Amino acid sequence: AMSLPMRRLCRVEVLSLSHNRLRTLPACISMHALTDLNINFNRVSSLAPLAHCRALERLFASSNKLSSLAPLRQCARLRELCAFRNSLPSLSECIEVLRQLPALERLELASNPCALGEPYRHELVHALPQLRALDGDALTELDRELSAEHIARRPGQQAAWECHLAALAARAESAARGRGAGT
Repeated sequence: AMSLPMRRLCRVEVLSLSHNRLRTLPACISMHALTDLNINFNRVSSLAPLAHCRALERLFASSNKLSSLAPLRQCARLRELCAFRNSLPSLSECIEVLRQLPALERLELASNPCALGEPYRHELVHALPQLRALDGDALTELDRELSAEHIARRPGQQAAWECHLAALAARAESAARGRGAGT
């Protein structure tokens, strides 16, 4: 069998390494064209080699042993991230990283320790307004409203929520006056 060094694969755009019992990722630093990577069903614990894959748009990393998404901070083109069934412990750490991914539209983080409890979905929907789907479900305006209500119920958020409601009421009243003036 012929072995090809990963560093020579600089034009690779799509790479599937799923179901290979990998513990570490090969160095992808030279894969500047890589847009799609599938590492599902391995034993990968770190995404560090992906920090330089700035063209990455889709990452499928479910059923691994990931404990952090931090290396993805530089992947500003990432539109889809599937990290279902890993070992991601901290929702706030995940959100901190995911907020730095402006193109992210589809996210799957279910079956991680960070996904336990009611706040999980609300916190993500609130923190990532560009998301269109979370854990396989399309997000609706109702999801966004419920998330806003949840955030408003957090201690210290009541005043901010009341200001937001007052602003919405003022906007609705202004719009109603505008319609009334035209008749």
